[in-house]
Amino acid sequence: MTGVPIELRIALMRQHGGFPQAYSAAVQAGLEHFGDQNGFLAYKMVHGTAMVLGDPVAPRQHYERLIQRLRDRHDDLCFCYASRAVAEILAPLGYNINEMGAENRIDIATYDFAGRDKRNVRQSLNRMASLGYTIRESSISAIGPARIEALSQAWKKTRPLRTRETSFISRPIAFHDEPDVRTIFVQDGDGTLVA
Repeated sequence: MTGVPIELRIALMRQHGGFPQAYSAAVQAGLEHFGDQNGFLAYKMVHGTAMVLGDPVAPRQHYERLIQRLRDRHDDLCFCYASRAVAEILAPLGYNINEMGAENRIDIATYDFAGRDKRNVRQSLNRMASLGYTIRESSISAIGPARIEALSQAWKKTRPLRTRETSFISRPIAFHDEPDVRTIFVQDGDGTLVA
């Protein structure tokens, strides 16, 4: 019960990856994958600690078994971006649980921008449109990887980023098209890529 092939990880992610870090857990470079055909956990060893990224990518009934088997292999585990379901498994095992924030979910099929509480979003979208900005989904190859990389580098210069520290929880950008990944771009009225 160790390394899980990429094809199986992607199949499991498509079937059971309903949490924000599921895609990263399946494909992110530099992670180890522990599991079998029923599911897996993605982790990275940091100074003797197995830092687990997200929930198990598995049916919920396999969570506890996967966690216990990884505990049998590594004495020191830390779970990042874990759900309440995982926290409820870890707490009785003596783990400290710390909520770092809420993860909001919306039903895209039924979501709308109506109502007073979404007025600022509507106003911002209208202002962007009046200034000539467009938001559209596109492939990276259609926009051009070099344009996207240049924009990313320019943005990074404005931020105090530490790539090594953030790359575990925020998968580094890929400058190529990836299966199952949607990319959204913002361009100004002249067609210049701005986000």
